[in-house]
Amino acid sequence: MTNRSLAKLTAIVIVLATFAGGCSRDKSEENSTPITTAAIPLEGKSPEHIETSCLSPNPKFTNRGTTSVLGGTRPDAHQLSGIDWIVTSKCERIVFSFVTNHGAPASQIGLSRLEFEPEQRILRIEMPRDVNVSAVANARIEGTLTERAFVVRSQSGSLSVDLHLSDQISIKARGLIVDSPARLIIDLQPDPDGNPIEGSPPIISRDIVVLAPAAGEINYPLRVRGYARTRSDLIIARLESTGPNLERRVATAPSSDSWGEFATTISEGPSGDVTLIVAEEKETFDNSDAELSIPLLIP
Repeated sequence: MTNRSLAKLTAIVIVLATFAGGCSRDKSEENSTPITTAAIPLEGKSPEHIETSCLSPNPKFTNRGTTSVLGGTRPDAHQLSGIDWIVTSKCERIVFSFVTNHGAPASQIGLSRLEFEPEQRILRIEMPRDVNVSAVANARIEGTLTERAFVVRSQSGSLSVDLHLSDQISIKARGLIVDSPARLIIDLQPDPDGNPIEGSPPIISRDIVVLAPAAGEINYPLRVRGYARTRSDLIIARLESTGPNLERRVATAPSSDSWGEFATTISEGPSGDVTLIVAEEKETFDNSDAELSIPLLIP
């Protein structure tokens, strides 16, 4: 597959992400649906062939829950090296590439998982356990079904990729693995039998993404979570109101190659019209790109 061949078909757009720069594995394998390795051709095939394989019903697609994608028995992937994507009028394909400890293309990857988070309009892809380095921090896909991809390091140190999904249409997805070279493929299609995603999208600035809470009415306890890519290892979550304010300092997951996860729970605080400020800790830095303001109504 070459950019030259794709240029002949304006209905198909392919973009290569070469931006240089987690989620804990708390779901048991028994609670997920396994998908085995499948040969999904990419190189040397026409765009029509790629779209046909993306639309193939097998392995099956899902629009909810957690799905395991079974990798090889001798994985050698160490680093997420790139994200490619193909957007057509009928489906979208996201392809993750990997290299070994020595920088050579990996032959196999291990177990990965897909998890829908409909309340945040996210499809989370947990990277295989041995993939703990990334050359990619984020990518702007701007497809019809998915808009952005963020590589996130969890507090436990594992890596995942969050695909931010469109809120205009119901979406189904599947994961597949190709060996030699190793690639993890995510296919997305509109789901005519599903309901449009009704959750609130993440709130995004250049350096901070807030997954929760969304703007609007909410009750305590208040769960604040997201990820950041800042110079400081601390995020401030501050509730501002006409009365006393409340401020909480939250550590982000240490990460120089991806976005660092943060999460905190505020049990009680001001009520009424409240503004939640999520910002980089500013004792040392002054970065307006690392601040978000979220209006809340707390009874």
